[in-house]
Amino acid sequence: MSFYSRHRHNIQLAAVLLTVLAAVSHRWLPLKTYEITGSKGHTQLNLYSGKGYEYGEEADWVDKDAMKMRCTITPASEKTACGLDIAFYEWPKWENGINLHNYDTVHLDIDYQGSASKIRFYARNFHPDYSNVGDFNSTKYNTINLRTRDLTQPVDVPLSALVVADWWLDQFDIPLAQSHLDFSNITGMGFDFGSPIPYGEHTIHFKKIVFKGHYISSASWYLIIMSIWMLTIVVKTVRRLIYLREKNRRYLQRVSMLEADKNQLQNKAAKFEELSTTDSLTGAYNRFGIDRIITNLFEQRALMLPLTIIIADIDHFKRINDTEGHAVGDKVLSKLGRTILANIRENDFLGRWGGEEFIIICTHTDAQHGFLLAEKLRLLIEGTQFELENSTNSPRLNQQLHPQLHPQLKVTASFGVGEVQAGETFTETFNRADSALYEAKKQGRNCTVLAQHTNV
Repeated sequence: MSFYSRHRHNIQLAAVLLTVLAAVSHRWLPLKTYEITGSKGHTQLNLYSGKGYEYGEEADWVDKDAMKMRCTITPASEKTACGLDIAFYEWPKWENGINLHNYDTVHLDIDYQGSASKIRFYARNFHPDYSNVGDFNSTKYNTINLRTRDLTQPVDVPLSALVVADWWLDQFDIPLAQSHLDFSNITGMGFDFGSPIPYGEHTIHFKKIVFKGHYISSASWYLIIMSIWMLTIVVKTVRRLIYLREKNRRYLQRVSMLEADKNQLQNKAAKFEELSTTDSLTGAYNRFGIDRIITNLFEQRALMLPLTIIIADIDHFKRINDTEGHAVGDKVLSKLGRTILANIRENDFLGRWGGEEFIIICTHTDAQHGFLLAEKLRLLIEGTQFELENSTNSPRLNQQLHPQLHPQLKVTASFGVGEVQAGETFTETFNRADSALYEAKKQGRNCTVLAQHTNV
C-alpha cells in the first residue's frame, strides 16, 4: 500500500487546510511599491504660493534634495496659498502620467511643524473621457484632508479613502459614470493647506511617499487557487488511468528493470573507482587525476594563460629509503606533499608524477612568478624537520651508539620551472621543465632552475 493510500484522508485534510490558509493569506503576500521620495518616481518638484509657481517669501525650500519646504504666511500675503506639486509628466506631453491603478495605499512619512490642523493630499488624473489637453484643471481631482495630528508618525492612507472633489465635478459637469476615483494616469500629485492658512511659519519635511499594492489582486489570487485544485483533480485522474493501464506491464518488466539497475550500479561503481584521483599518501592528485587536469587546462589554455609547470624531485630519495627504510620514505613523501599543498593557491594543482617526483600546474602564473613559488617551496622543504621514530627498524639508528629520542632527517628538493609558450603542447613544456630539473641536479641539487624559452 502506497504512502498516499495509507494517509489519504490526512493528505486531503491538509490540502483543504492549506487552501483555506492560502485564501486568507492574500493580505500578507509581498507588496509591490512605487516610491516617489527624494529623486525617485517624479520628474519635477514645484512649490507654489498665492502668486502661482513664482514663489518667494511665501513658499521656499529648506532642503530641496530632502524634500523639505517652508511656507511663511503673513497678513501681507495677497493670497493665502502654499503647497508642493510633484509632476510625473515630461513637457509638453503633460497628459502622459503614471499608472497607480493597481496600488491600494500610499505610505506617508511627513514631519510637519506649524499651527495648521489639516494638510490636503491630492492626485490629478488625466483621461480623455473627461479631461482636456488644453486645460490643466480638467484632470480629475482625487483628494483627502489629513489631520496634522495623525501625521506625527508614518501613516498608510487607503487610496479608496480619497474622494473626487465636488468643485471639480460641478465645474466640468461630470456625469455619474465618470465621477468615481481614477488613478490610471496620474500626471501630478501634491500637498497643500487649502484655505485659509494660519499665519506664521509652516515647515513640512516629506521623508517618504510610497505607494503600495499587491502584485496579484484578490480575485486573481482566488482564481489561481481554484485553478490549482482543478489542475490537481485532472492530473490525479490522468495518473490513475495511466497507472491502471501500465500496471500489468510494470509487473512483467520488474525483473528486467532490477537487472538493469544492478548493471547500472556496477557501471557507476566502476566509474567512481576509475575517477578516484587522489594519492592517499601525499594528498596530491595521482597520475590519472593530474593527467585529466592537464588535459582540461590545455583544452582551455586561453583562459588560463600565463600557465607555468613546476617539477619537483626529492634529492637522494633512494638513499633515504635505503638508509631509513620505506616507512620513513613514505612519511617524507606525505609531509612534503602536504607542505606543498598548504603553500600553493586554490587554482594551482599538485600531482604526484612518479615515486618521489611531483608536478605543480600554476594557472595565471608566468615563469618569473613560477620561479619565485618554486624557490619558496624549496626553502620551506629545506627548513622542514622530518622527525623519525626511535625504532630499531631504521638501519641508520641501529648504527648509532646513542640514538636520539626524536632524531630528525633533513630533506631537500630540486625544482625545474617552465612557462607554456604559444602553440606549445604539454609534453613540450614538460620536457623543458624536466631538462631544467636535470640541470638543477647537475648544479648540486637543492636549487631551482628556470627552463629556457624555445626559439619560435
